[in-house]
Amino acid sequence: MKIELEDLFLASINDGFNLFLGAGFSILAQDKLGQSLPLGSSLKDELSKKFNLHANLSLPKISTVLEATRKQEFYDYIRLRFSVGEYYENYNIITNFSIKSIFTTNVDNLINKIFEKSHTHYLNDIIEFGPSFRDKVAVNFIPLHGSILHESRKLVFSTIDIASAFNNEQNVWHYLRAKTIEYPTLFWGYSLDDSGVIEALFNQKEKIKTNKPKWILLHEEEEASISYFKALGFNIIIGDTKEMLDWFSRQHQSDKSDNLKLINDSKEVFFGLNLPQRESNLPVRPLKNFFMGDIPFWSDIYNNRIPRIHHYNELLNLLHKKEYDNIILTGIPACGKTTLMMQLAASYEFNGHKLICSGINLNKAKLIADRLMGEPAIIFIDNFADDIDVYNYFAQRPNIRLFGVDREYYLEIIIHKLNKNENNKTYIYNCTELDTIDVQLIYDNIPNEVRNQRLKTSSEGSDEMSMCEMVNLNITGPTINDRYHEVIDELDDSDFLALDLLIMICYVNRCRTIVSFDMMSLFLDDDIENYNDIYDLLKILGRLITDYRGNITRENQDYFIPRSSIVAEKIIDLTPIKIFKDVYTRFHEKVPHYSIHRFDIFKKSAYDAFFTKKAFQKWEEGLAFYEGITEFDPSPFVYQQSALYLLYKRRYQEAFNWIDTALIKADRYLYSIKNTHAVIMFEANINSSDPHSVKSYLDDSMGILEGCYNDDKRKLYHAITYGRHAVKYFSLFGDKKSQEYLLKANQWLKEELRENPWNKSVKNVMSDIKNIVH
Repeated sequence: MKIELEDLFLASINDGFNLFLGAGFSILAQDKLGQSLPLGSSLKDELSKKFNLHANLSLPKISTVLEATRKQEFYDYIRLRFSVGEYYENYNIITNFSIKSIFTTNVDNLINKIFEKSHTHYLNDIIEFGPSFRDKVAVNFIPLHGSILHESRKLVFSTIDIASAFNNEQNVWHYLRAKTIEYPTLFWGYSLDDSGVIEALFNQKEKIKTNKPKWILLHEEEEASISYFKALGFNIIIGDTKEMLDWFSRQHQSDKSDNLKLINDSKEVFFGLNLPQRESNLPVRPLKNFFMGDIPFWSDIYNNRIPRIHHYNELLNLLHKKEYDNIILTGIPACGKTTLMMQLAASYEFNGHKLICSGINLNKAKLIADRLMGEPAIIFIDNFADDIDVYNYFAQRPNIRLFGVDREYYLEIIIHKLNKNENNKTYIYNCTELDTIDVQLIYDNIPNEVRNQRLKTSSEGSDEMSMCEMVNLNITGPTINDRYHEVIDELDDSDFLALDLLIMICYVNRCRTIVSFDMMSLFLDDDIENYNDIYDLLKILGRLITDYRGNITRENQDYFIPRSSIVAEKIIDLTPIKIFKDVYTRFHEKVPHYSIHRFDIFKKSAYDAFFTKKAFQKWEEGLAFYEGITEFDPSPFVYQQSALYLLYKRRYQEAFNWIDTALIKADRYLYSIKNTHAVIMFEANINSSDPHSVKSYLDDSMGILEGCYNDDKRKLYHAITYGRHAVKYFSLFGDKKSQEYLLKANQWLKEELRENPWNKSVKNVMSDIKNIVH
């Protein structure tokens, strides 16, 4: 081994560096049949032989032919050959060094396998999840040519794909360039022949202004190659992959004490997940801010400034019951779920680790479980339905108890995936309604300066109401709608860019993730000169937004959310159509998916028909938007949402076309898509001027829903839809078949209510049926 500037290289790998990996990196790995992973030339020969193609064709040209003629067989073979079984053990050593980002043009899963065994870091695939958030134990991973683990994404092998790699994913290459500016980089197993990489790093129009060094590992000390790479600014390492791995191993052995310290430092692994200490310097604010819609602060919780309603004692009792392993807290929006979770997390006496989190992915969950080393822990997970795989993984660990929190709507969606068995009992608790004692207690704790003189209860005469409803009835001044109408009007008159930024932050929050400073910069790119302009806009927004950790926005903080979910929902609902359309379209044009934290969560709501209905009054514009989205995300969910949008616009034929395409692509989403297909068929015909002429189509729709209920695990979802349709069908026809539909719906809903007594939607539909029957 010869390493140019070896001492500087050693300092770089300990202080922070990037890896850029090519095929030569994986040369010491085998597939599950024990064969070495193929390099380009050997893969070309294998494909030529297996698919009986002309041997003179290059690998990219062979791939072009196979993608056009035998795509599924081609991809199946690639996934088989590049699925790693065994590999040289010293690969594992690299996880002990300070890797910031890993870029690769390989499609194998070797890096994933390596990090599965790490005790100190986890791999964060930004193509799937977006960038990590303030996470010292995350290593961002970018498979530039796709990965065998990405089932819905293309693998880049063909001539066309390689030629267009840079043009199609310019933002990813720009991200690569930015990281090489930020940290030193080691290029390993890659010759830089790919034009996209050269363009990304050495664009003559945009020269890199940085002193960050870069090294490349060359197999042979060949003068021409060395001269070429030296001319590009590389430092040269002469050696092969085994020698490089063994060199890393020797460095690790000499520095083992520091690595052991990292493993034993729980703050590194539990970064951001430990409860804040009561004695720590927690931010404070007037209590009235909480009652005016702000999120709760830990200082409010520890100082008992927020009243504990009766649900607190009920839940505390459940936590002490030995018969329940896990508890799920649910309810309508703004009924106090997160506040209750924080109160219980702070006060529940537990002999073990207490962690609280939101938005972690499965790889992070595995690292946490590994770090616990079997020690008892209770983990409070806000918005747990965002990633049910994380919840189920934790639930399978005998040393971990869970307290999951989410809205009833999202719980309905994932309830069928919840890990339920005899050895893992879960209690689901709904905290939506207040009793009369709660109402008086909350009223007494509202500061006098914002409290009505007399207690008001529901205008409908019912004592049952949520916390948000109760507070809004009993504070002085304008209603919440009037307050935020005024905010939007003032910003529109004084600083429309600040308003656009506020709407963007609220939109991203509605999609259940956070906004980074980078996202704001990308979004406002055409309208700002430098970062200081963004800080000026943040100052204008003031208390309308908050730092993700719960502090009022400061200039040195990078991630932002609206002051509460209520603010986000009201701002989006009240924003004029034209303004929302401009913000929505600009966001999707300017902000690439790789820059969005937890993109996998974001995309579940980002293209929802709820937003496109508001943004696009002309159906042609909405259709064009969805056509653009499907170019990079052709998932059945996008087609499903487009169909629902077109249904709303009464473009029934177009809606059927899109839902039919979704059915073709559906696979594991089949029954959800079938449900939507039935809804479109039903809604397209229920309001016909001649209902008897379309009755057979309505019956077909009911039949599809019955099949979904009988065959799918999501019985709750299908039963509710079936019940709602049965009520509409009866109101139109009122015949014997209508009664049969109602009886069947009522029977199913009773069964679902026994399984899910927390669910308000079931109760509401049953009430509608009861009113008809009686």
